[in-house]
Amino acid sequence: MRRWLLGIAGAIIAGVIVWWLTVGGVVWRFFTASYQCSVGTKRQVDLAPAKSEWGKPISGSSGKVVYCDDAPPPFTGKLDFSALEPDPSYRVTLNGIPGRPGNDRLEKTRGNERYSDFDQYQADVKGAGGGEFKWYLRPGRYEVKFFLKDTDDWKIVLYNDFFAFTIQ
Repeated sequence: MRRWLLGIAGAIIAGVIVWWLTVGGVVWRFFTASYQCSVGTKRQVDLAPAKSEWGKPISGSSGKVVYCDDAPPPFTGKLDFSALEPDPSYRVTLNGIPGRPGNDRLEKTRGNERYSDFDQYQADVKGAGGGEFKWYLRPGRYEVKFFLKDTDDWKIVLYNDFFAFTIQ
């Protein structure tokens, strides 16, 4: 009986090792890897707290966008943010700059500026959040502003005022 139990235990251990070497390592790398571009050039921009004149600054907050530049559609990347208010939802907006590339390809209009709203992200209890994105934008060069807005009052909390990329 004891020999039989040792045999089963050995088979289980061997099975776990084989699983880890074949599948487990791939699963682990998938969940721990940073964002990678399959096509195009990987770029990163930092997001700064909004200015009080036009947004809702949150002291100590920060963010970054890692994305694939000069790639075919869709526009892909990853957003990360931290130290925002806990629990609310935040929405990404690309805001055009009149006279700059891409302004004419954004879908909504406010005066002579155009903009497009995209994904919504939920902050956790520590004010952190983000995730990967896949946005379908028309091909061409974009030189726009990147805003992360609180969906409770639509005020900007994080921004980058020159977010440049190209969709082939």
